[in-house]
Amino acid sequence: MSEDELLRSRFWLVVFTGGLCALFGILANGLLTRLFLSSPNFRFSPFFFLGFVALFDTLLDAIYVFLLVSLFKNLKKNQKI
Repeated sequence: MSEDELLRSRFWLVVFTGGLCALFGILANGLLTRLFLSSPNFRFSPFFFLGFVALFDTLLDAIYVFLLVSLFKNLKKNQKI
């Protein structure tokens, strides 16, 4: 394989596996955030901290997905030229 083919395969591997992991993280951490922050049983326990960890991890996953979308937009612009 040439270096260009390796770069393309690595790019698509990162896009698909990273994108799928980020989408799963958004869903799973969103559910955990809702569970830990909305339930009265967890409000005054150490699990309350885990709710905020899940919330911030959801935000990081969303940023990753938004960066992928902007990367695709830039790639499409460059291919049309």
